Amino acid sequence: MSNDNKNTSSISSGFRRFLLRDNVIGMAIGLVVGSAFSNIIRSFVDNLINPFLSIILNHVNFSQKVLQVGEGQNIITVKWGQFLSDIINFLILAFIVYLIIWWLNKTLAKDPKERFGYSAELDELKEIRKIMAYQTLQQDKDRKEREEQNYDHNENTSYRH
Repeated sequence: MSNDNKNTSSISSGFRRFLLRDNVIGMAIGLVVGSAFSNIIRSFVDNLINPFLSIILNHVNFSQKVLQVGEGQNIITVKWGQFLSDIINFLILAFIVYLIIWWLNKTLAKDPKERFGYSAELDELKEIRKIMAYQTLQQDKDRKEREEQNYDHNENTSYRH
């Protein structure tokens, strides 16, 4: 087998392991579905939200609003209306994703460990923090008791003239 065939075989087997081990296929499916979902949200904003905003704001179409700076050939066009529309798209998309995750966590995940966003490491860190807080409180309590014992001992053994 030549070096080129070995390299090609090594690359293809490495790529196959990469796809299967790192769940790249699942991530790719998620990106495709997410992109389609994003298109639905954009349509929702452009075709339903923006027309109502236009009515409320005296038939202003924000996506067409621009700011032109400069003169002649040096003119710069800033599409602030489209940017505002994109911000609205993002906020609605983020809110819908939040609602989906909230619903899934509430209805499907009975055990907190099954919920989206659950982190075993975070639970461990919280447990460590509780232990450290308890130890600190215990040390403070022990120190105060020793100070009180020393104070009582010093008071009982001190000379009074």
